[in-house]
Amino acid sequence: MKAIFVFWALISLSGDRIYLTDGKEYLGKLLKIGDDSVFFAVGDSTMSFPLEDVASIDFKKKREGDEWKSAGDITDSLLLWALSGDLSDFQGAGYVNLHRLRRIVIGRDTSIVFKLKRIVRITGERGKDFANRSFLFFPEREKVSLDFARAVLPDSRVVSIRDNAIEDVSVISRPALYDKARRRKFAIPGAEIGSILDYSYTIRRERVTPDRPLYFDLSLGDREPFIRDVVEVEIPAGFRILHREEGLEGPDSTLRGNSILYRWIVTDHRGFSREPLMPPPAYLLPRLTVGMPDSFEGIMRRYRNLVADSSDVPSEFIDRFKGIADRDSLLIDVYTWVARNIKTVPLTADRFSIVPFSPEAVLENSFGTPLDKSFLLYCVLKKLGYHADFVLVPDRSRGGLIEEVPSLSQFKTALVLLGDSLYLYPAEADADMGYVDPRFQGVKGLSLRGELVRIPFLGGRKAEDSFYLKVRFDSDGGAKVELREEAKGRQALELRGLRVLSPEERKKRVEERIGKLFPSSELQNFRLLNLDDLSEPVVLEAEFSLGDFYRELGDYIFFRLPGLNYSAKEVALEKRRFPIYVEEGGSVSHRYEIEIPEGYEVKYFPKSANYESPLQRYSVVVRAKGGKIFFEDSAERLPGLFDRSSYRDFKYVVGKMSDASKSWIALRRTDNLKYKGR
Repeated sequence: MKAIFVFWALISLSGDRIYLTDGKEYLGKLLKIGDDSVFFAVGDSTMSFPLEDVASIDFKKKREGDEWKSAGDITDSLLLWALSGDLSDFQGAGYVNLHRLRRIVIGRDTSIVFKLKRIVRITGERGKDFANRSFLFFPEREKVSLDFARAVLPDSRVVSIRDNAIEDVSVISRPALYDKARRRKFAIPGAEIGSILDYSYTIRRERVTPDRPLYFDLSLGDREPFIRDVVEVEIPAGFRILHREEGLEGPDSTLRGNSILYRWIVTDHRGFSREPLMPPPAYLLPRLTVGMPDSFEGIMRRYRNLVADSSDVPSEFIDRFKGIADRDSLLIDVYTWVARNIKTVPLTADRFSIVPFSPEAVLENSFGTPLDKSFLLYCVLKKLGYHADFVLVPDRSRGGLIEEVPSLSQFKTALVLLGDSLYLYPAEADADMGYVDPRFQGVKGLSLRGELVRIPFLGGRKAEDSFYLKVRFDSDGGAKVELREEAKGRQALELRGLRVLSPEERKKRVEERIGKLFPSSELQNFRLLNLDDLSEPVVLEAEFSLGDFYRELGDYIFFRLPGLNYSAKEVALEKRRFPIYVEEGGSVSHRYEIEIPEGYEVKYFPKSANYESPLQRYSVVVRAKGGKIFFEDSAERLPGLFDRSSYRDFKYVVGKMSDASKSWIALRRTDNLKYKGR
């Protein structure tokens, strides 16, 4: 411990704090650490403490307001205003945002200073989590400071953050090549119901760069209520910016000497409560986008220059595919190799860089971001003579592309477009060839040719989960079931993940899956097909027994269709406040072949029907023939953003699906023998 104290003593600044084992603490300055004692200056006095009585020492720089001990010491006018506010109208909130200011100052040399100040009052138990804050920065190009972080407690005491409550962590530390972004995490002390939390930080960037230009995409307001939210942008006179507003009015502008100050403000934003299938905040909150004048054509012209010198593929890598003559097989092999052999580093461009590493570097290191892997695939396919394009894409959950403010910073990753319609995204080692993360579906992207292109949604048959079941009645209320599941899209991705497990663990996971779909089931055997073939659906074949399948009541047998697990929970609300957001579309279908026990006939089964709404379709066909009941249904959910006026029809269709899950099928005995099963 003594060695640690000596090291920190060499770098300590004014405002040190010593903590004793009896709970006492003193603010002052560390003077000396001796063999047995610590010497500490408090005001005009020098105090000494035995080493064994010292719990810890914080060495911290002086921050604004550190000297405040109670509300009467506060000199900050905004914090004083916050203390005087009446929040009796805000019932049920976890916290109330009293004030937030984000100020962006742009210099003539394109330096950028971003400063945030925020004041909230905690009003409920869940609001205590607000005390844990963080922000992202890039140490290579940015300098940051946590200006202050403090709380005014309900009893008017003021407590400020200790340096041991501040931590810089890597967004990703391995592989070291990708360790660029940091997250400064800090915990504001004094997070009690009734406390006011007040903090500020500053990020300074020396200049914009071609791969990370001037661009800010800011939401105003919050899920919790907001009294006042302000954004200010100060630019040199004669400097020009682009800005786009959604849900708020254009800025006030003021000439201040040689600068122009733009100001946007939102007041009395009441927040919102959660709903099922609710859009992300980018679709609900007022939104401000700020950037420099540009065009997508100009952006892509510069981008091509950035990647031009790093697009060559080593010839020895191309040689490994020489023996494959069939073009379809070659495509599958190349895609599978990139998806499977290059380990994915889970970073999007805003967490690392929009400029990919060269194919040579990615192949040499055997890992890359999704952007790196897409660029490698693109370069290899071009080298092999395929008509391929490289398409930068934004994140749909963040609101998609803002065409009015062209910027390279809008894009998070890239897809490879093959021909006119096949989009490839090799980030996932176990996804179907042609599967794209739903965040990058249904958006406009920017191709390497400089054109904006629409990325389609991949719902329907490309994301279908199909179940084929043969059901045979057993004795004592059970059944024997043969299952064949064919999975594409998200479900295929989950099933292929089983390929790396041991046989015992794989069986356990299949048992869990069968048990979730078919409660009271007992797995007899199974097999998985196409786990290594990314061009085919994954197939799960299983045989299992099903307990508690049917009930006998007199001359009747009643049962429900197993595995038909539709629920109406997501339409429990009578009315919606917000639009409906479906992140990922897809479909599920069931085909049942149920043997009717000897000596019984069908008395009742559900009617065939077809239901449609703008985002949900459902059809069902039921018939009895040749001693069997045949049931077929198909439920398709369309992805996208749907107006809340669609909710009534959506609620109706989902309700009918839920009814199908609950519907009974009735069989009646036709002879005098009690059914004993087979």
